[in-house]
Amino acid sequence: MRFMSGDGETRVAFDALQSGVSIADLDDRALLAVTGEDRVSFLQGMLSNEVASVESGAGNRALLLTEQGRVVADLRVYVLDDAIWLDAPASARDDVRAALERFIVADDVEVEPSPAVGLAVRGPGAVAAVSKALGEELASLPIGAHRAVGDGRVARVDDLAVAGVHVWSDAAARTRLREALVAEGGVAATEEALETQRVLGLVGRLGSEFGLDTLAPEVPSLEDAISYRKGCYLGQEVVERVASRGKVNWKVVGLRVSSPVAPGAEVRGEAGGVGKVTSVAERPDDRTAWALARIRATHAIPGTPLQVAGDGVACAAEVVGPDQQETKE
Repeated sequence: MRFMSGDGETRVAFDALQSGVSIADLDDRALLAVTGEDRVSFLQGMLSNEVASVESGAGNRALLLTEQGRVVADLRVYVLDDAIWLDAPASARDDVRAALERFIVADDVEVEPSPAVGLAVRGPGAVAAVSKALGEELASLPIGAHRAVGDGRVARVDDLAVAGVHVWSDAAARTRLREALVAEGGVAATEEALETQRVLGLVGRLGSEFGLDTLAPEVPSLEDAISYRKGCYLGQEVVERVASRGKVNWKVVGLRVSSPVAPGAEVRGEAGGVGKVTSVAERPDDRTAWALARIRATHAIPGTPLQVAGDGVACAAEVVGPDQQETKE
């Protein structure tokens, strides 16, 4: 999908992410509830991050990998008293469930879809806005922590490189919260504004920047989903081999490009092709063009000049670092 500079609605929605309160249904994510006496030990051996040492009310990011270390899905893990919730990409929820159930033999573990739906509230004012709407002080809630509030469960999640809160509840409660937030000045997100923020934040997405053809260490935004200190888990041998080698052959990077390009466009260095564009965005405030790309790691250093094949011509590109969200003059 190619995004171009949007109308006034998109500009307002993008500004809300930068300086206000942005509201979006989390229909691209879905929950799995893992229950049973062996749920902790089972998931400890399946996921790339700690589960056993995570207390009830806390959580973290984790990956489900194949035996070959490829990425099945990126997850958020929420530990409750009687269950562990896995927040997965909606498109991969059935794949995650099937992959987990394939390894359940004599374990007392059940994996079931949850009917809960999510609402994402993002931006500098997100925590205060949700606190006011729900009548619950959330400012002290650490990233990844969650608690039951009213008719739902609230989690502190900074998922697009901006402050945020995810609220999981039934559909009726989600509607009430959304309406309360809009009444207090919250702005409904647009797909273009969210995608622009994701690209600017260097946040990879399943199906775009990573998947079954990708090793997790190739994607910087997945770094905090991997523990290099825990015991064995599915795909660990490959991840550890990459870590011991100290490098990967490919890397997902951000690019600033001189004109808009399309996903799939070839990225070139002086000696020829070095990768492809995976996602694109155009800032609605200054109309600069940005992209994410999977390229040879030898060309992934910030500041490296490259070219991207555009509509019959090559446009200039430069590898950028995490500070790229600042408007460039």
